[in-house]
Formats: sequence, C-alpha cells, structure tokens
Amino acid sequence: MCTRVPAQAGSDNRWRRGSAEDAGRSENVSFAEKLVEEFKKKVGGGVISAEVSKPRRIYAEVSPEAAVEAARYLFDERGARFAIATGTEMPDAFEVLYHFAFDKHNLLFNMRVRAADKEKPKLPSFTPIAVCFDWIEREIHDLLGIEFEGREETQPLLRADDWPADFYPLRTAVPTAGDREEAKS
Repeated sequence: MCTRVPAQAGSDNRWRRGSAEDAGRSENVSFAEKLVEEFKKKVGGGVISAEVSKPRRIYAEVSPEAAVEAARYLFDERGARFAIATGTEMPDAFEVLYHFAFDKHNLLFNMRVRAADKEKPKLPSFTPIAVCFDWIEREIHDLLGIEFEGREETQPLLRADDWPADFYPLRTAVPTAGDREEAKS
C-alpha cells in the first residue's frame, strides 16, 4: 500500500502516469473532440459555441431554431442517453441546459438553449424526438413558465390547483419568505 500523498492537493495524476486509465482519458478526449467537430458540421450555423471544456465534458450552445436538430443528432444519430435538463432564469433570458450522456465514453454533453423573451419564454419541444423529454419539459414549464412549442397540451405536473395561472415559483420576481418578512417591518 502506498502511503505517500500526491504533490498537489487534490491531484492523483502523479500516481497514474502510464496507467490504463490515462490511455482511456486520451481516447475519451479524442472522442470528445471528434464529436464536437461532427456536431458543428451537422448543426451548422445553429451552433453558437461548442467546446471540450474538460476531458469528460462538452459544453455547447445552440439557437432555438437549431435545437431540435441538435438534440435529434445527439439522441438518435449518436446514441446519447438523455440524462436530465435544467431550467434557469438569467438576468436577460431563460435558458435550458440539456444533459446528454455518452456512457461508454464517460462523457457528458451539455447543450444550452436560450429563450430571449423574458415575458413569454418559448423554446421548441423535444418530445417529438422521444417521450423521455416529456416529464422534464412539464416540470420546467410549471416552475419557470417556459413554453415548449410543438407539444400537445398537457395537464400540469407540479402546479397546485390554487396557484394563479401566471405564477411560476422559481422565477426571481416571486418574493421569498425573507422578502415577505422585510416587507412586514
């Protein structure tokens, strides 16, 4: 058993030089770089940015107009597994970050799509690609109010019956408990 610690805190690279895991890492990086290039070619002008940020992570941003084509490429053509999507309110827009996993390569492809209209945010639905996108689109709609165009109307998933129609609890405009306490004082 080796009791020495790596020279840098949090680093174990010193002990792995020449290991099979290193060979897998370089294989993974070349797969990721090839995937980014193919993604850019396939989606074309709809790709705003795409890069390998770490050996196991790709970040891309695509326009809403190219989002369905990009997701179809990753899911149908490349065989990525859809893991989850994350909806976020930014100062100037809403965005959804879709996480696609390439399990064989231990790689996560994160694809950002922005809805620039903060009053009535809309993005294309991915449910025509596969049913696995349905649940998360409903959650994001109920909590942030992002409308997913191209899907059949569905019943609310998380919304309480007594919520006003325009109430989306994860929006920054919704007062928090602390805000309500400050208003009372």
